[in-house]
Amino acid sequence: VLDMAGVDSSVIDDFEVNTESAEEGEYDIRLVTEGKVKEQLLDMIGSAESGDVIQTGMFYISDRGVINALKDALDRDVHVQMVLDVNQDAFGNEKIGIPNRPAAAELMDHDKQPEIRWYESHGEQFHAKFLMVKSHDEITITGGSSNFTRRNIEDYNLETNLTVTGSSDSELMTEVTGYYDRIWN
Repeated sequence: VLDMAGVDSSVIDDFEVNTESAEEGEYDIRLVTEGKVKEQLLDMIGSAESGDVIQTGMFYISDRGVINALKDALDRDVHVQMVLDVNQDAFGNEKIGIPNRPAAAELMDHDKQPEIRWYESHGEQFHAKFLMVKSHDEITITGGSSNFTRRNIEDYNLETNLTVTGSSDSELMTEVTGYYDRIWN
C-alpha cells in the first residue's frame, strides 16, 4: 500500500508485528486481510460438522470456492441460513440481482438446500458482510469489508475482516446472534 501511495516503505523496515497473544481472554480475535479472508472463510465453513449452523448476511456472494464449500457443508448436514441483499440497487444504480440471485439459485439447486431470505430494501443496500459458524457451545464470526466475491477475497481489493471466536453464551456472541435473529425474522 505504501509503494502504491508513493511513500518510501523503508520507513517501516524496523516495524515488527507481535503475533504472540498479549494475554488470555474471553475471545480469540484475529485480523485477516486480502486472500487470508478467503482462507479463513473456507476453514470456518470446512470445519462445520453435522448439526452445526452457518449463518451469513451478505451484500455480494459469488466466489466459487465459498459456494462449493457451502455445498459441501450442506452435504455434511450443516444447517445453512443466508440473508442476502436482492442486488436491485447499488449506490444509486438499478441492478438485476447479480451476483446474489444466480448464487442463491445454484445453492437452491443443490441436493440439500440452505434456507435463504432476501433482505427487503427500498433503494438502499443490505451492506452486511459476515459469516457465523455455531457449533456446540462455541461461535466463530468473521465480518468486515469483504464481500464473498473473487475480487474481494482473492487479493484484488484491499479488504480486512475481524474473526472472533467465543463461547455461545458470552456477551458479544449473544449480541451478534440477537442481531442475526432480528434480520432473519
